[in-house]
Parts: sequence; C-alpha cells; structure tokens
Amino acid sequence: MKVFLVRHGQSIANKIRICQGNQNKWTDTSLTYTGKTQARKVAERLKGEKFDIIYSSPLKRAKQTANIINKFHNKGIIIDDRIKEYQYSLESKEDFIQRT
Repeated sequence: MKVFLVRHGQSIANKIRICQGNQNKWTDTSLTYTGKTQARKVAERLKGEKFDIIYSSPLKRAKQTANIINKFHNKGIIIDDRIKEYQYSLESKEDFIQRT
C-alpha cells in the first residue's frame, strides 16, 4: 500500500504570514494563484498513481488542493476534521499525534 501525504498549496494567510491554526480558531483562507499552481503541479505528478480514496481537512486551502488533485482521479473526497494542522498553542504534541 502507498500513502501520499500532500500539504496544501500556498494560502492567502501563508502569503501574508498569518498563523492559520492558533488562538482557538482557524484562519480559513483560500489558495493564492501560486497555491493553485502548486496544487496543479502536484496533481500532474500524481496523475498516474492509483488512488482508492482521498482525504482532506475541512479547511478551504486543503479542500481546494484535494479537488485539484482529484481532477485526475474522480474519487470522492472524505472531509475529516482530525487532519487539521497542529495548533501549537492549544494542544500538546501528544494530543496532536492522537488526533491524527
């Protein structure tokens, strides 16, 4: 079995250097033009791979990246809240590992 872990492309918050998982709330920004280009490049690299399933966090940047990759695979995308990034001020590393 192969597992591919893909980080979302550049988001608006990434571009302006805002932490997106902090202070008990999520900054939920979309991908930038660069982020969409990055996601398309990953999609091109993965288009020949066989996927049984695709997971995404519910955050816009992750869903947009998953949808761009999925254009070559036509699979249902499972949205899972547990795979959001580490919230360093709200959870311990052990809690993060348990969650993910």
